[in-house]
Amino acid sequence: MFWNLFFWIMGVAFALFGLVCAIELIVEACFPDRRIFTVVEVRTAEDADALDLLLAEAKRTSMRSVSSRVGVLMSGDVLCDGKIPQKMLEILDRFDAECYLCE
Repeated sequence: MFWNLFFWIMGVAFALFGLVCAIELIVEACFPDRRIFTVVEVRTAEDADALDLLLAEAKRTSMRSVSSRVGVLMSGDVLCDGKIPQKMLEILDRFDAECYLCE
């Protein structure tokens, strides 16, 4: 008798927890905060070569909503003559990613 009541209470508690989590996911998907976004860090030439793969993974991550933005933090070491290479600009444009230069 005690165990039946215990398992029933635990089942109800887990069901309520699942309901709260589902509601939170729905609210976050419908009303994302535009100030929070996923960022890819590009520090080396190897990172720059894999930029399209990094951005694709950032777009697929489960922790971001569909409408949230993706940004790139780019080190000055990967620039060519102080400018972003054309190939990287095309990748940034294709993924609609914002680029921020940093040291």
